[in-house]
Amino acid sequence: MKLAAILSAAALIVTTPTFAAAPADAPYVGVWDCQVGIFMFTRETYSNAGGAEMQAATKVEQEGNNYIMTFADGYQIGLSSPTDTSMQWLSMESGDMFDCTRLYK
Repeated sequence: MKLAAILSAAALIVTTPTFAAAPADAPYVGVWDCQVGIFMFTRETYSNAGGAEMQAATKVEQEGNNYIMTFADGYQIGLSSPTDTSMQWLSMESGDMFDCTRLYK
């Protein structure tokens, strides 16, 4: 019985979503004008409604200077080459891509 409880707890830990640690100073953090609206990012959250309805990412992956945020429903966005002034936003689902200009850090 004790072994079954341990195995059950281990399975829960393995299947619980975790963040692939984005750096503390992730370059995409801030408020951006992305052509179709104001998008806001923290290290682990995203909103395309100017900060309303922040969505928590279940995972943030870094590949070079590009980042992929994955959400609980499987939706993914890519943030390409963020700098102090610009980045590109990409929906992995629809293929929509927007050039973003930083408004606030």
